Amino acid sequence: MPKNEEEVLKNILILSNELKYVSDIPQLYVSFQKQTESKLWFTVILLRLIRPNSQDSKEILKKIIGPIKIENLDCKVVGQLRKKYSKEAIICDFCLEKKLFIRKDFSLDLYEARRVLVSTLEKEFGEIRDYNGGIISKQKEALVKLRTLLNQINIHNDFLVENYFYSLYPSYMPSILPEIVLKKHFQLVLRSLEISYSFSTVFFEVQYINLHQIILLATSHSSFRDYITGEIHQLNINSSNITSLNMTTEEIFLVGYIHKFESQEEASLLIDTLTHSVKKWKTTIEREEFQLEEDLEINQEILMIR
Repeated sequence: MPKNEEEVLKNILILSNELKYVSDIPQLYVSFQKQTESKLWFTVILLRLIRPNSQDSKEILKKIIGPIKIENLDCKVVGQLRKKYSKEAIICDFCLEKKLFIRKDFSLDLYEARRVLVSTLEKEFGEIRDYNGGIISKQKEALVKLRTLLNQINIHNDFLVENYFYSLYPSYMPSILPEIVLKKHFQLVLRSLEISYSFSTVFFEVQYINLHQIILLATSHSSFRDYITGEIHQLNINSSNITSLNMTTEEIFLVGYIHKFESQEEASLLIDTLTHSVKKWKTTIEREEFQLEEDLEINQEILMIR
């Protein structure tokens, strides 16, 4: 997921509150950000107390060499302990070589990549508390269960399954949601990838299971995702009841929702808003396409006259 500044600030505050005593060790939060053809990106937030003998953080991080690169480094004081010891927040992006974490079956081992990253930080900063490490373990269990369910119906695309799983937000929700709900949602993803998309084609399907709305939308147009997301943000839906999917694969842009609704009115509101938003988006896109075609015809006429 793209780095969310609000989420970063929230995690800084959480980790800062964990530093209560002079003897407290650094607090670490690691989140997977994205992958490219050859790289893996993680966002790292490290909170530590600055004591009289503490080394400069930037100098410590300079010692990290090899397959790990650091970008967008920012170090700032975010508070005080006993008005004597500064609390320093280190925020940065870590880039790792993807080829080092490919399994024999060519699937990606993100957990091993994260383990190497945490181990590298421990070598430089000493003992560290991996704040969200427990959540990661639960995520791993949930991913294994999802894979098992999908294997039972002969779906073995590990790369796509991982891409889907880690594109769900908030990141802790996949370990809370029932596996059958995730399975049904992923099946919609597969169905959407079978469509032949034109300029304004929209895949839009809704299913219901165990008081959950399972929704998936997909197009080949990059503007669709931001437009739909903006419309949904305006709704007054309890954020703890909705899990969102923001994913790109095979040049198809997918937006999805898993909504645990509290009333039929709330469920209908989400579907009505999405239906209306899709119609508005299609009208806008088709109008822009028509205008583009007219402009091209005019330019061609001008060229012919010249």
